[in-house]
Amino acid sequence: ASPLTSAPTATVQSAAYCTPTGTQTGGTYGISNVTTTGATANINNSSSSVSGGYANYTSTNTITAAANSSFNLSATGLTSSYTYYWYVFADWNQNGSFGDAGELVYSYSAGYISSISIPVAIPSSAITGTTRLRIANSYIGTLATTGCATNSYTEYEDYALNITGGSSATPCPGAAFTIAANATGGGAPYLYSWTASTSGATVVSTLASFTVNPSVTTTYTVTVTDACSPIATSTQSVVATVLTNPLAITPSTANVCGQVPVNLTASGSSSTYNWSPATGLNTASGATVIATATPQNFIPLSVTGFNNDIVASGVGTSTLAGTTYPAIGVDGQQYFFIDNTFQYNSSSALPSCYMPTTKQAASSITSGLTYNLQSYTANNALSIISTPTTAFGSPLPTSGALTLSTPASYQKLYVLYE
Repeated sequence: ASPLTSAPTATVQSAAYCTPTGTQTGGTYGISNVTTTGATANINNSSSSVSGGYANYTSTNTITAAANSSFNLSATGLTSSYTYYWYVFADWNQNGSFGDAGELVYSYSAGYISSISIPVAIPSSAITGTTRLRIANSYIGTLATTGCATNSYTEYEDYALNITGGSSATPCPGAAFTIAANATGGGAPYLYSWTASTSGATVVSTLASFTVNPSVTTTYTVTVTDACSPIATSTQSVVATVLTNPLAITPSTANVCGQVPVNLTASGSSSTYNWSPATGLNTASGATVIATATPQNFIPLSVTGFNNDIVASGVGTSTLAGTTYPAIGVDGQQYFFIDNTFQYNSSSALPSCYMPTTKQAASSITSGLTYNLQSYTANNALSIISTPTTAFGSPLPTSGALTLSTPASYQKLYVLYE
């Protein structure tokens, strides 16, 4: 028997394209011919109306052209007296979608025409390998610019486009690879034993071909044994390469005050960025988004331990804050707060500026935070002083305690102080 060889391969599986749907009436609407010129390899495909309004010619018609070059494409509609809106799509990055920037190659929706003849320019960034070209015409009008829709009196046709000299594509972690051993020589049937660099000596497959979704670049090694006596073996390896840290977000951490918007920018090897969750973002797609922090959920807490009334209410100087330490006021400087009922004496006018009647004070720094104030006619503050003094007759204590009526664990506790 000839020497046994295994020659393994690791091939990224082709992207799955959407299948659009159209309808035809009497075989009179749709595309009759698609022709290219100026490419390395051209096509000339004539067809009649197809059932369902979609035809896939990728297995029989392949255009070959180089990246950063162009070729001419002509398409003609069925029945020369009928006119259409026309669209041409190309999946330049081979991700199975026609919705990325620059992949709507041509659209004519300003009016109806019976045929088109256009240049198709392949960008230098197009991925090397076979991708898909989609052509559509519609007798009823405009179509979705993603190349995926259901429309009446419409036909879609797909063609293979083999791009040479373009960019190399390293798939993202989790992409599907077909790992296969091509055994020749020796004597069939063959036995296969695969191991992976991420799994040690564990056998991961005994098939000639299998699918994997590696999260990191992985080497797959196959040992093939034939059925001859004496047996022959062949051991060879193949590498499935995936991107390492393909994505970076700047800034990686953002500390914001309140609801100040922050620009977040994604960069890496991808041309398409989708953000999740989208809450607080101005858009869910694109390299740069604007993020606005969602207001926090605040829970009002009941507190005990107040030792002083620092809000003056009613008539007369005896009402000046505070009631327990009247000579000191709010902060030892005889400043005090007043409510809307305070009068220095009975002939004094009511104040125009006073503590909120709602007994609530909204924070000007933290969005969504509101402090619930205590009664203005009872102890409503904890008054303490850093250095003991007897200058005021009834000195402030140097310490005190506020106690939660319902103790619990909280992420943050906000207290209003003067």
